[in-house]
Amino acid sequence: MPRSEVTVYSFKAALYSLDESSQEWLLSDTNDDPVAQYYVFMDNADVPKFRMVGWVEDSGDVVLNIALTKHCIWLPVNEYFVQFTTPDDITVGLSFADLEQAQEASTIVLRILQNLVNVATSESNNVPREYSEGGEVDALSKTTSELKEVTT
Repeated sequence: MPRSEVTVYSFKAALYSLDESSQEWLLSDTNDDPVAQYYVFMDNADVPKFRMVGWVEDSGDVVLNIALTKHCIWLPVNEYFVQFTTPDDITVGLSFADLEQAQEASTIVLRILQNLVNVATSESNNVPREYSEGGEVDALSKTTSELKEVTT
């Protein structure tokens, strides 16, 4: 069965790991090339699922492959650096060389994460159906549509 995953965004950044003992950021130098290409993929299901994969283009080394969930934390530390915590509570840093790309990546990822929280909240609260002129409208479907729009 073919995957229904599509690329919705990509960016380049250097990956850092957080040294737990010293609380310092350490550059993750993969084969003398710390900059990786990152892709945000969306599984185009009824309720979209997202994941982020980063790899070094020259070597093909995968440096990050995680699901984006409501448990992820994307925290811009400054204009060029983001602290990212995965659903497994692993914290990494992403350093951007380009200010515009840093801002755009943060805007998109934060919006995806917020919408994932909204979808999870709607599901857990058994959000009632709403009505509009066109008939019944499921609030979860509305949130899901908004989530898909984030990436187009």
